[in-house]
Amino acid sequence: MNFSTWNLEDILLFIFCIFLLLDKFSTIRERKQVKEDLKEIDDNQILLSKWKKIGLLIVGAFIFKWLLYFIATAITKNFIVIIISLILITLELYKFTYNIKELQKSKLGQFLLYAETVYILVFSIYYFGYSLT
Repeated sequence: MNFSTWNLEDILLFIFCIFLLLDKFSTIRERKQVKEDLKEIDDNQILLSKWKKIGLLIVGAFIFKWLLYFIATAITKNFIVIIISLILITLELYKFTYNIKELQKSKLGQFLLYAETVYILVFSIYYFGYSLT
């Protein structure tokens, strides 16, 4: 792999993918602690309305997750990548409707965490290992 052929967009995408992977790996490592912390939180302690919470979560999800999905679909133009991206976004939106009690019991968050990590890894390997060589 020749790094000298990378342009600015490739370098920024590489940094973004590394940042996302580091975030995912640290979240996987701290998953049990987060689950314990969720048990201590009550729905009444969160003062924002449900729609404001969903709005904040969507903005955060777009910046940290969905942006890479859109970039991956634009770069690859692969139908399977588009379908997987849409499934992950739909599941994330569905997870936003959960309250604290449902999040404590659900395995959807854990599944999404692992699925997103694999998605980022596969895209990074494809783009930086295959497309740029």
